[in-house]
Amino acid sequence: MPEIQFEPSKTTLRDMLRNDNYYVIPRFQRPFSWDGDNFADFWRDLTKDESTGYFIGPMVIWQERDSHVARVVDGQQRLTTIMMMLCAIRDKFAEFDENDLASALHQLIQKQNDDGEVTFSLIVENGSNYFPHAILQQSPNRTMKPRTEEERNLDTINKNIQQNIEDLLSKEENREAQINQLKHLRKQLLDLRIILITNDNEDDAYTIFETINSRGKNLEVVDLLKNHLLSLSRGSGNVLADGPKVQWTSMRAQLEATEKHRRLNPNRYLQHWWLSRNDYTSEQHLFSEFKGKITDKESAKKHLLWLEKDSKYYRQAMTPEILSDWGGNLVEGEQALRGLELFGVVQPAPLLLALVRAVREEHLKPGKFNTMLNVIESFHYQYTIVSKLTSSGGVSQMYAKAARDLHAASNSPGEQAAVLRAITNKLIERAPSRDQFMLAFENRFVYTKRNNSDKRIIQYTLERLTKTQHGGFKIDGPSIEHLLPQSAAKEDPDLEMTVGSIGNLLLVNNRINGRDLANKPYSEKRQIIKDRSPMSDTAGALSNETWDESDIMRRTQTIGALAFDEIWRMPNMH
Repeated sequence: MPEIQFEPSKTTLRDMLRNDNYYVIPRFQRPFSWDGDNFADFWRDLTKDESTGYFIGPMVIWQERDSHVARVVDGQQRLTTIMMMLCAIRDKFAEFDENDLASALHQLIQKQNDDGEVTFSLIVENGSNYFPHAILQQSPNRTMKPRTEEERNLDTINKNIQQNIEDLLSKEENREAQINQLKHLRKQLLDLRIILITNDNEDDAYTIFETINSRGKNLEVVDLLKNHLLSLSRGSGNVLADGPKVQWTSMRAQLEATEKHRRLNPNRYLQHWWLSRNDYTSEQHLFSEFKGKITDKESAKKHLLWLEKDSKYYRQAMTPEILSDWGGNLVEGEQALRGLELFGVVQPAPLLLALVRAVREEHLKPGKFNTMLNVIESFHYQYTIVSKLTSSGGVSQMYAKAARDLHAASNSPGEQAAVLRAITNKLIERAPSRDQFMLAFENRFVYTKRNNSDKRIIQYTLERLTKTQHGGFKIDGPSIEHLLPQSAAKEDPDLEMTVGSIGNLLLVNNRINGRDLANKPYSEKRQIIKDRSPMSDTAGALSNETWDESDIMRRTQTIGALAFDEIWRMPNMH
């Protein structure tokens, strides 16, 4: 490999912003990702160092000769944060009606080129309107709400900056002192010392991006892979509107948090995606594996297409409730996926992705999809949730192999059946015995006001119990009721485990509120529940004349037996 040529120079932020350059965050850069701790470190270093020009390390830019466009290869997080700080100082000057000071500072934030066009000094190629409109522009739009993960990160740091400045000014006695403090902070920022490393070759810039050691956050697999894919797949030269960037952005959008669903870790997605198609590897070696597989433009384009498409399947597998079109023939599989999401298990994720991909692309019949997911959910309910057994890396590798084999057998129903039969048998071999399960179940679930960490799992168990015993129907707006009231545990603390035991719990519908049942004796509760919530009668809950510790223990055992033998039953070896 030929030696990469650099032109390092010592400079200050003031000189960087006063020259004719516009600094562009290229498409291959990761989104803004600094958190409160990163900013706190930067603020502390900046404000505690009273020497002239605090050194913030190197920044690397790629700039073609005779061009005023300087693309930031390393230093994006710091430069973005610094620009937000300058904007916050400008806005405070404006609040003090120091409009000349505000305008003078804004001329460093927004410049006019030789043609009279006005452009911000820092431009984000991949960015939305949020950064320029809500932060950079003079009189920023305070009504804009952050929508993406990057925008939320920007909003968080921007608020931290504003709060830190307010705290700084609150220590001053009068308006003049506050303005002087703002001027001092402005000077500290503009005097920041930087070693600017300039390179005019784009290919070298991509290489630098992978190897540079900066003071910012360490690069993750998702950052490195984005750079590698976009580096190989570029071609038109139009970095503002190209297909590969759109595909990558679409993939990331699938993984982002919204009001309806949680964020999915993009690095974890990449590993699960890899394991669903390729040989097993650890996260530590994942990028090296990707890089070895993706060596030219054609393979980069294929992988971008696969990653974007599969991100939708991954979202469906990890948060199945967001999808409304599972349809009647997939409803059992959806229910199992919901259970696995609740359990929080990650080992089966590559196989879950492979199963959803196969059924969505019509390579796998819905019946086999449902059956396999029921087996996986049943195994983890018995093994992970109730018995609390821990697994070694062997389980993860087992799931990954099944995912890979299922993907390879996508055009052969016979081979698919063999793959699913093999993984099913392996899960059966690892599942706890009935005696192990029943022993663990007796004391596994306790729910009281003081002990409520397992509430969601307990409610899910009771919901599945209700559906099993009442023809698949479920209770509307269910809440958990204690047959022996919790007040009994107040009178006798030794009863808390008994009162909270799952054998003392049942679901009631939203036509019964807490005041209706309150601390009533069992006989009265039983009649109210029978009249208003008949489906609450599960595992003999409303069959007794009296209700005591022995009844609770018997019902706990009954629920455990139903869970093992019917609801989460493992199939026979085949």
